[in-house]
Amino acid sequence: NKDKQETAVTLRDQIQDINKKLDRLEERLIEEEINRQMFDKYAGKYIEEKKGIEKHLASCGNQVSNLEKSLDAVLTHASKLNTMWDFADYNQKQQLQNLIFSYGMYHSKKKDTCRTNRVNAVFLCMSELAGILKENKNGKNGFKTTFPVLVENSGFEPLTSCMPCKRSTN
Repeated sequence: NKDKQETAVTLRDQIQDINKKLDRLEERLIEEEINRQMFDKYAGKYIEEKKGIEKHLASCGNQVSNLEKSLDAVLTHASKLNTMWDFADYNQKQQLQNLIFSYGMYHSKKKDTCRTNRVNAVFLCMSELAGILKENKNGKNGFKTTFPVLVENSGFEPLTSCMPCKRSTN
């Protein structure tokens, strides 16, 4: 979406430039610097160019027609990162790194390791869930997570006589 937004800004600038050219062309016709034939020739050219840019601009919209389908596709790709990395070329690997480590990666010469300040939150949650599932598969039940836990129906405050309890006593 970021690339589409940048492209849209560029296309809008191009449309403004064409509008300026058309205005200047009209001024030159009014001031009789050019004849009607030249005006029609260049105006037609600019109008066609403007239509093409407007068509391209319309395709740069940020609307997602089917969000669920898009999310499914993203999750499917995200779950296959190892395979994607193995078969990716240099440019594709750079794109994956920029997607997952959007704040950059640093190399420590002393420890000969790579470090990151932050990881994309979606991939961080997926990594945590994968670790939990792996531990459960191995028979470890130390289910610790940073996800918020559910609160009982009664809430955080202690029950008082004016607050009925929603649990049955059976």
